[in-house]
Amino acid sequence: MQITFKMAAPMIRCFVSLSRHKESICHLHRLAIYNHIQHRNLTILSQKSLPIFSTDNNRCVSNVYFCHRKSLSNGQKRHLSIETYNKYFTSDVPPIGFAEKTLETFHDFTGLPWWGSIVLTAFTLRTFITFPLSIYTAKIQTRLEKLQPEIQKISNRIRFDAQHARSKYNWSDNKTRMMFNSAMKKKVSELYIRENCHPRKTNIVAYVQLPMWICLSFALRNMSGASPVIDAESSVQYSDFKTEGTLWFTDLTLPDSTYILPVLLGLITFTNIEMFYLQRIDISKFVKRVTYCFRVMSILMIPIASVVPSSMCCYWVSSSLFACLQNAALRIPKVRRFFRIEKTSSESATPFSDILQNAKSRYGRKKR
Repeated sequence: MQITFKMAAPMIRCFVSLSRHKESICHLHRLAIYNHIQHRNLTILSQKSLPIFSTDNNRCVSNVYFCHRKSLSNGQKRHLSIETYNKYFTSDVPPIGFAEKTLETFHDFTGLPWWGSIVLTAFTLRTFITFPLSIYTAKIQTRLEKLQPEIQKISNRIRFDAQHARSKYNWSDNKTRMMFNSAMKKKVSELYIRENCHPRKTNIVAYVQLPMWICLSFALRNMSGASPVIDAESSVQYSDFKTEGTLWFTDLTLPDSTYILPVLLGLITFTNIEMFYLQRIDISKFVKRVTYCFRVMSILMIPIASVVPSSMCCYWVSSSLFACLQNAALRIPKVRRFFRIEKTSSESATPFSDILQNAKSRYGRKKR
């Protein structure tokens, strides 16, 4: 069997330094290698491939070095081992195991085929977990927007005080800027505490949705019998996955050969990103860069989704579609009043018409 070991270079240097002692070099060579195997629990070249130790110490060391270099230069690549995958990405991991149990419970309770159970699971999680958090995030954003006039007044007052102190105490520009930033940060933090609307709370949806999405994805991958480990034996844990698909993807264990689901995933994700981008009037450079990154990610999701089992792609499409619908619903003024989201100056009575107009003005051809 072919095997390599770490820290080969230190051992070789040790061999070279001991090459002067011809009487004990053979014993030290064997002792060092076998002790390294037992202590590190590593594998090196098989015993049959070990070099024959002789009094020609330089040749012996060069043989060891040549064999190690040859094993690394034969195109061998480091891959995810089956032990690592079983340790972190199987049902033995509590979150992934809980996700598998959740999917199985929906399937047994409803009696739906697996494709329907996957869609229903995505809809339920989006409705009862993600959507309430989205409403909470919208309320936080409303409070933050209403604080902007007060923050602007505080900023003007502190800037005036800083300029006055600069002329009175001969502060430098750096010190004036530092004092302004320090005072401004303190006052704004007090406002956030008073209104209970720290900007970090707006990321709560991502903090919850992303781990849930990852766990369900790996759960479906394991249930479909797919494994990212090269040459690893894998079997379909749920044989019904092979027959309980629908339409053009009847086998949920195989990728979608028609590429319909991957393309749908890319389009829905891209639409969701553009909906968020086009509802803004004043776009900062940071928001533009982040939007470009998400656009690239939405495009990259197409080739990724084309190689995973259809069960995973079905879940991704369903979850993205429900997210897009929920985000669109939270743009409607009547829906916002129903969930007691306060009206702000930036809220539009015709949000979708405004999004369409912004799309035409930004992406349409400019008249010369």
